[in-house]
Formats: sequence, C-alpha cells, structure tokens
Amino acid sequence: MIKKFTILSALAVASFIVIDSQFNTATSDSSGKSGYAGDPAGGSKTCAQSNCHSDFGTTAFAAPASTISFKDGGGNEVTSYTGGSTYTVTINAMNHNSKAGFNCVIENSSSSKVGTFTATAGNQLLSGYMSHSSGGNSGVNKSWTFTWVAPSAGSGTLTIYAAVNRANNDFTSQSDSIFTTTRVLSDGANGIADIHAASNLIITPNPATNVITIQSTNLSSTNNVAIYSLNGELMVNQTLNSQNQSIHIADLNKGIYLVQLSNDKGTFVKKFVKE
Repeated sequence: MIKKFTILSALAVASFIVIDSQFNTATSDSSGKSGYAGDPAGGSKTCAQSNCHSDFGTTAFAAPASTISFKDGGGNEVTSYTGGSTYTVTINAMNHNSKAGFNCVIENSSSSKVGTFTATAGNQLLSGYMSHSSGGNSGVNKSWTFTWVAPSAGSGTLTIYAAVNRANNDFTSQSDSIFTTTRVLSDGANGIADIHAASNLIITPNPATNVITIQSTNLSSTNNVAIYSLNGELMVNQTLNSQNQSIHIADLNKGIYLVQLSNDKGTFVKKFVKE
C-alpha cells in the first residue's frame, strides 16, 4: 500500500509539472508557439480557435483591446513602410493579471509572410512568427517590443496580425481571453497614400461628417470594412452587405482615416476625411 501511494504521488507531481510546463499559469504556452496570430497564412487560428484556451474575450478583464505600435527609426508612429527600412513593433497586452502571451506576423495581400523580424528580450522568432519566450510571459499590462525590416518597395499593402492571451492566472487553460488585432501598412513614405487598386474603392461623401458609403468593383460575397486612425487604432469594424450600405462615423473625431475593404479578392485601402 505504501509503495502504491508513493507511485501515485510521484505520478501526480509529474502530471502537475507537465501541465505547468505546457500552460505556465494559463498563458498561451510557457515557451511560445507559432501560427496562432489569427492570420490568413496560419488559417486564422488563435489559441482559442485551436481549443488550447477557452472563452474568447469573455473574462472580466477583457477590455480594452490589444494594440499594435509601429514606429520608424526616429521613434515616430507611422502607417506606412519604406522598403529595406527597420521599424520597431510593440504588442501591448493590457492584461490585468500577471500572465500573458502573444503571436504576431506581418503578411502581404497574398497571405505570405514578409520582412525580417529580430527578437529582443522576452520574445522570440518561431517559423516566421514572433512569440513570447519562456521568460517573457509575466507582468501586468505586459508588452513585447521587437524590430522588423521591411521588404522591398512595391510589396504592396501589408497587414500586421497579432493575437494576445490575457490569462486569468488560475493554472488552467479555461476562462482565458484571446484577442486578435490588426494594423494596415501602406507601401511608401506617405502613410495616407491610396493603395492596392484604390481607384476601384470609392468613398462618398469625402470629406464626410456623419455617414459614408463605400462602392467598389472588388466586392465579393463576403466583405469586411474596417476604419483605422492614422496611428493604427481600429475605430470601426463591420460586414459590408451591399454597395450602398451606410457606415456611421459621427462618433469619430475630426481627421484623416483609412478605410480597409477585405475579401477573397484582396485588401483595398483608401483614405477619407472626417469633418
């Protein structure tokens, strides 16, 4: 009986070590993963959709959403890239508990990973995806910063995809919050340039005060419209069901915004002015 109890105790301890090693207090993984940034190349997977962590965006500390910072060599927040230049990317978890993890990748309109990442403290590069490292998943309001060298000019519209796990620190994979966020990068020095067949994307009126209507010859059966501020903050995100569908913008502050139309034909971006 004593021998059996000893064996069972050893197995219980070993099982706890395995669980703790895998989830590390319910982060996405103690040593990081790749392919879970919610990006097209990864099959739009996150740790929630892959059944690793549950309750996508439902825990008490869910808001606000995760953010992406993208800065040039001078430390300026920018919305475009210049071929061959180096940029600093920061993923902000905004977690209220002490554990968090992330995945991030940058892809072109063909869903190919582009550019070159270089990891810094607390993160690592895994098969083209940036992820937290084993020592980089602890801390409240956690953030990860790394560098990225842009591909050659003419690579077109790029999108930063990121997924963040705000773990609830309960030593299980349950009731954690997995959030996805994106940021669009235009090709060229002018961050508000019209890009990727934008001549086929019409926004009326422009400038606008309360409502805009989007028309495009590139509409498909399923179309998503997102409106971003020039610092990359997602302001509006909705499905476009018809050519003449109204998008309400009365709550936006005055300024210049980017409208992104995404469907199976690609990603199309154009600016408009809110008065």
